[in-house]
Amino acid sequence: MKVIPRMFPYNTHYLSDIGNSMAWAIGYLHPYKSSQQRENRFSEKGIRSGVFRTCLEFGSMGWAIGASIGTAFACPGDPVVVFCGDGAFLMSGQEITVALEHHLNVVFIILNDSSLGMVKHGQKLSGAEEIGSSLPKVNFAKMARSMGITAYTIRSTQDLLELPRETIINSNAPALLDVHIDPNEVPPIDLRTNAIKQKEV
Repeated sequence: MKVIPRMFPYNTHYLSDIGNSMAWAIGYLHPYKSSQQRENRFSEKGIRSGVFRTCLEFGSMGWAIGASIGTAFACPGDPVVVFCGDGAFLMSGQEITVALEHHLNVVFIILNDSSLGMVKHGQKLSGAEEIGSSLPKVNFAKMARSMGITAYTIRSTQDLLELPRETIINSNAPALLDVHIDPNEVPPIDLRTNAIKQKEV
C-alpha cells in the first residue's frame, strides 16, 4: 500500500473494495495530491491524500471492480488502480473483460490470501467461531492471461518495484497483479472488533 502510490502518477484514481483491502488501504495507502494541488498548497516532499474511493454504505463486495471500470470511462487518460481481495474478485472479477474490450487502463490488484480475510480476522479478534472464511487457492495471474490480459505474480515488495511500470501506466488495456499476502497478518480492524465486543457486553 505504501509502495503503489510511488509507482503511479499524480492523476491516478484509487479504489478499494470491501474487506481487508479497504482496511489496508485506509490505514496505509497515501496517494499523492494532483500536481495542481501540490503547486498551490504544498512543497513536493511528503505530499499525501488524493483521489481515493471506497464504499462504506452497504459494504458490498465486488463494488470497486465495476466502479473502477466506470472511473476509467469517466476519466480517459488517467490510470485507475483497484484493490480487492480474492473473495471479491471471485464474485465479480469477470468484469475485467469489459476493461479489456474497451481498452481501459485499469490495474487490478488482487490481495490473495485464499480467504475472506476480514471475516477470518474479525472472527479471531472477536472470539467468534471460525467458520466460512476459507477459499480455494487460485492463480489469478493465470486466469487473467487466459483472457488475454497482462498479469504478474507478486510475492514481495521487490517484485512490485521490478514491474515494467511505464508499460503498465501507458497501456490502453487492463493489467492484473496477483499479490500473495501473508494470511496471518492482521489488518487494522481492531476498532471494529472492539465495537462488536462492547455491543455484546
